[in-house]
Amino acid sequence: MLAAESVCAVLTTEHSVIRQTLHTLDDLLQCGLWRQPGPALKRVRTLMEFIEAFDRSCHRPKEYDHLLPALSGRNGTLDRLMSALDQAHTRGDDRLDQAFMLLAELERGDESRAEDFALALRRHHATVLQRLQTEEASLLPIARDLLGREEWSGIASAMAAVPYPPGALYEIDRRYPAPHRKHAAC
Repeated sequence: MLAAESVCAVLTTEHSVIRQTLHTLDDLLQCGLWRQPGPALKRVRTLMEFIEAFDRSCHRPKEYDHLLPALSGRNGTLDRLMSALDQAHTRGDDRLDQAFMLLAELERGDESRAEDFALALRRHHATVLQRLQTEEASLLPIARDLLGREEWSGIASAMAAVPYPPGALYEIDRRYPAPHRKHAAC
């Protein structure tokens, strides 16, 4: 089924974008220049904002608005898996929110928060990487088995309508609010 392969390829490619951005952030953290305000810390913020915006505006709508609803209610094991993935999304969002709050403190010059920030970001990365692995190793193979040709075609068509704004940071999809935006310090 070409549509199934297309949908899975899009999702795994987007997972690769997320992974690469996380690895780039890890590399920046290794250099240590981000511990005080300056260009390296600004780059850290830019990468964190990209991860947030890309996930919320491009990737997550494809899964949550198109793939997961087609799978919901098919069987108990799958529903439990989707619930666990949803909880992992929430955990990742919470950890990213914490990292953004600590980042704001670093940007104000509070270098004492550097280790807490690095730990929060590492926890976020671990949560996201585990979720992506579970989606690829468990969710997508189950979806391939359960969904029919017409369902995959409908999902592929709907996903194609999710925009990729060329050359710009992604606009946040307000259906998936960013908790850290409510904090004035950010």
